[in-house]
Amino acid sequence: MKLKRIVDRTLIMGIDDWVHFAQVVDQVYLVGGARSLEEALELAILAVGQLLKSGLMVAGTLRDDGFHPWEVSPSEALLIIEREALSLGRLPEVGEICWLNSSAEADVIAQGLEWDFDD
Repeated sequence: MKLKRIVDRTLIMGIDDWVHFAQVVDQVYLVGGARSLEEALELAILAVGQLLKSGLMVAGTLRDDGFHPWEVSPSEALLIIEREALSLGRLPEVGEICWLNSSAEADVIAQGLEWDFDD
């Protein structure tokens, strides 16, 4: 249930903007009940992995001219995210790790979701 709420909120955030990995970690603390940095990163990585592997989102870099997807498979992207997140030893900040871009399918799914305010 926790993972689904985090995935759903990430999809909703992605409707009209790119989502930063740090925002996913924030949602883990808000609705996932994480009690430690390790637990928060683990759950955020699981959520992002689900989104990447399902093709609903892609990881990439944000530059002045917009979003640039990484030219790697979803599994490779997840390994990069996991390695970078765990190597920080602290919460990620905006500009670190990666940005996520929603697919058209993700936007359709997200339109049908409701943001629950039980946090």
